[in-house]
Amino acid sequence: MADPQLANLHGSVDLDPLYRNLVQMVRAYLRDYAKLNILLQDEETDDKTILMCLQLTVADINAAPPSTSFSIKELVTRGYTLILLYGTLVMVLESLMILLTRNHLNWQESGQLIGLQDKTPMVAAHVKYFRDVYQYQRDKKKIADSIMSAMDPGDVGVHSEYFVIHGYLWA
Repeated sequence: MADPQLANLHGSVDLDPLYRNLVQMVRAYLRDYAKLNILLQDEETDDKTILMCLQLTVADINAAPPSTSFSIKELVTRGYTLILLYGTLVMVLESLMILLTRNHLNWQESGQLIGLQDKTPMVAAHVKYFRDVYQYQRDKKKIADSIMSAMDPGDVGVHSEYFVIHGYLWA
């Protein structure tokens, strides 16, 4: 996927308005703002990480059957904005869960057990919920797109094996 907006995630990223809006939409949904992150006093997830998660979501959507090769702009045009949001949330939360697990520390002082970074089970529950919603919405949209494409006389669509059988039976 040679998307110039996502080509260099390690350098400075100058985003066009579509990408900036998608990043801000994810950040708003997560409520990831410095003024709301009292302990961090910063954003928990930077723009480059959100962009990487967006790129992984696009790759996942394109890899899900029927296989496609849409760019982010094409997916937004085709009505995948909510699906992109949910998929990106899943990727961001999975990344956060890895960080929380790596930094997990329990210690005991004077009979009190204290856990640092012990939010992993709560984040895992969020990941499961959003992954289920994302996969359901993605699959439903891809099926609908495939059906619409198959019914369009100018488009070949992605036919099932029943189309071939039906063709032989009625020939």
